[in-house]
Amino acid sequence: MTSLELSDDDLMRRLQRSTGPPREEAFRELVRRHARGLRGFVAPIAGDRADDLVQETFLRVYQHRDRYRAGPASFRSWAYRIARNLALNSRRKEGRVRPLEDAGAEPAARGRGPAESLERALERAEVREAVATLPERDREVVSLRFQRGLSYGEIAQVTGATPAAVKQRAWRALRRLRDVLESQ
Repeated sequence: MTSLELSDDDLMRRLQRSTGPPREEAFRELVRRHARGLRGFVAPIAGDRADDLVQETFLRVYQHRDRYRAGPASFRSWAYRIARNLALNSRRKEGRVRPLEDAGAEPAARGRGPAESLERALERAEVREAVATLPERDREVVSLRFQRGLSYGEIAQVTGATPAAVKQRAWRALRRLRDVLESQ
């Protein structure tokens, strides 16, 4: 079975138990699968340090691979929690905050006409502005749930909140976003 066919838990077991090329291949596959999402998640917190924090996250994953236990907390939530802690520590040290609305700003997709690209850009700008009005904890839940696709249980693992609290934050954030967008 190739590393592309293995689950994250299988890759972590290979990372924990193997040596040489199998270990390296497992690690590379975990990086390939998760680096982009982790970067997008830490970018609003860390700004231009996001790439460094993602590298530091994977360094910690590798260094602490024996601490990982498969089970209710998936690899993804474990890695996001490491990245979150690193980003928050970095922000505290540097005293910098970058608003969430700067994250995920994507260039216009190729192949779209100018009118459609502008319309999509405006929609994203409106949504980013609306998300920026949310309290930080709610913005974090919105980012993890709707931009990164984590489940409520995974978000609870990342943030240290209960799944019920995460669901409540998501519901409250979506209600606020709806109200803000409808008033525009």
